[in-house]
Amino acid sequence: MYPNTDITVNTGGGWTSLGTGLNPGDMVAYDMGNLLSGAPFVATFKSTEPVACLHSTAEDIHPAAGIVPSLYSLGQSDFSYYQIGDKDKVHNAMMLVYRATCDTNFYIKYTDQVTNQLVDVPLIDRTTGTLHPALVGARLDGKGAVPGVSGWEYMRLTLPNRADESLVQISNPASPFSFGYYSGCVNNVANTNYHQYNSYGYISAFGRWKFETDTIWRCADDPKPQKLLGGYAEYYKWIFPDSSIHEGPNMSSVKATRSGQYVLLMNQG
Repeated sequence: MYPNTDITVNTGGGWTSLGTGLNPGDMVAYDMGNLLSGAPFVATFKSTEPVACLHSTAEDIHPAAGIVPSLYSLGQSDFSYYQIGDKDKVHNAMMLVYRATCDTNFYIKYTDQVTNQLVDVPLIDRTTGTLHPALVGARLDGKGAVPGVSGWEYMRLTLPNRADESLVQISNPASPFSFGYYSGCVNNVANTNYHQYNSYGYISAFGRWKFETDTIWRCADDPKPQKLLGGYAEYYKWIFPDSSIHEGPNMSSVKATRSGQYVLLMNQG
């Protein structure tokens, strides 16, 4: 905690102060409540100085906790992980934060452990706005706007057990995103040899956002444009190789069609 830090929280009803004039050694706590009792799926915390945020949760009596990354660190557009599980005994879930209107640009890929077939489909069906029908056993738990952060949305979903013991790939070519993962065993398994546990965390970049690389090399005979993705910001200003300027609040990505230097200036509030 830096000297003279103010912290507020927003769960959808406006900003509420959690502390003002805080100093090194101070801390604040906020109870998000029980989801089974209608508590919100998402909360936004804002501070006037950099702070560390620890989120704890539990399945039954088994706790888990993870450090929450800043929105300013969002930069990944592709992520893979190995999903552990044992049929219906383990609950796996993911939490995503992404650019508004980009929910239908998420793709998921894994091997269905029942059919042994590769599932490679959009996460959200463009026609129905719900989970793709090929994701048998998956459940969309919550989805909506991130409170207090214009232009960004969140999604929480329970992952299908048919993806257990498989490499799962999540990608979104239209928006950088934050990825959170939860895995736990509930306390109703009639198996004395089965160990109950909870594991939770945000598997995202920590620190300030930056391009993955300074230079992108393309073959001269390859006409396919290169998409450049920016991180979280309130306003974007791109300067193209011909010195033209392209700017606006919803320009987190552009298509690079010519060689040269592209400059991105981001207003992060």
